[in-house]
Amino acid sequence: MVFTLASGRPVSKLSEDIDPVTAAVSVAFVHSRLGGERGDASLATGIRLSPREAECLRWFAEGMSMADIALMLDISYRSVRSYIDAATNKLGAANNRQAGTIATRIGLI
Repeated sequence: MVFTLASGRPVSKLSEDIDPVTAAVSVAFVHSRLGGERGDASLATGIRLSPREAECLRWFAEGMSMADIALMLDISYRSVRSYIDAATNKLGAANNRQAGTIATRIGLI
């Protein structure tokens, strides 16, 4: 989704009409209504990921392999797989990629 404040009016005309405080408040309001201010997603969804589940899933969603995540976090591959699988189950996702997408979309990661 893209929101723009672009206008066809000349810049000199715009600067006379716009109160900077009103403009800033308006942008903040629209930003919060469009999801820019997520808050605690677990309160809205009832889904709670452990810190390690969220961390592993976030890196996986960013495109890192489980082996690379394990190396970076200094934990075993099996642990990474377990954390991601647990998060996938909690999110009701069909697979790990879908879990990453869902968690990102609802603001858990």
